[in-house]
Amino acid sequence: MEKKVYKLLKERYHYDLDSEWFTDEMLCVIDDTIKVVTELLQPKKKPLEERKVKFKVNVLKFPDYGEIMLDEFIDYWSEHNDNGKKMKFEMQKTFNIDLRLKQWQKRSNQYQTKSNGVNQDWA
Repeated sequence: MEKKVYKLLKERYHYDLDSEWFTDEMLCVIDDTIKVVTELLQPKKKPLEERKVKFKVNVLKFPDYGEIMLDEFIDYWSEHNDNGKKMKFEMQKTFNIDLRLKQWQKRSNQYQTKSNGVNQDWA
């Protein structure tokens, strides 16, 4: 973001920040201003609990998978990292809830214990 602001200053206003015309104090003020503007333009991340509720609501839009399986899925993917800033699903490069649920169900069916030679269904 900061590089974009420097580029904008150079292109639009013809400021050459490498020029000897700028004093060290002026460059410090410009740097500080750019940092403040960059910080203000960054989108604010919602609190962890709010994002967790939103994730749960999105997962519960797939009731065909059963309540128990959905709860296990939510518990697994909403686990947060050590510093408590991100949940497991947020750390994935890609995350499609529908596709992840299909894969979760497929794998759970493979690992369920068999009773009378038939896999137990989710409740």
